[in-house]
Amino acid sequence: MNHPSHFNLRRVLSSVGILSFAISLAFAVSASANSRKSGAERDAAAKEVVNKLAAEDFEGIRANFNEQMKQGLSAETLKKVWRASVARFGAYVSQGEIKSSQQDGYDIYVIRCEMKTSPIEVVVAFDQEGKIGGFLLRPAQPKQ
Repeated sequence: MNHPSHFNLRRVLSSVGILSFAISLAFAVSASANSRKSGAERDAAAKEVVNKLAAEDFEGIRANFNEQMKQGLSAETLKKVWRASVARFGAYVSQGEIKSSQQDGYDIYVIRCEMKTSPIEVVVAFDQEGKIGGFLLRPAQPKQ
């Protein structure tokens, strides 16, 4: 039988991540393709999000949120989600491969992170202005 707080923590972890990502994707803004950063710059920015997570610099991550994300995901909630992930998957060890794609005007980066117990993926979606418009932590998908 699951302990009630364990169930709630898991529910909060998945609900907050999925909700914040879904909300942010719903608010796509149009801008010129010229305002997009290069792939290498976005790769570096996505990896920096992971570095800030590992350092627990939640305000540093929020500094690059777009307005919808700032309204939808506080530093305190981000801290709770990260710490719940660490409790479930173990301490952060390193970041690995990064995959990118585009969807609904967003550049989406999935960074595989090795944790002590099992890997996770940090998903960061940048809007057309280069701001974080989506964010999600999830168990890693099997390597293909």
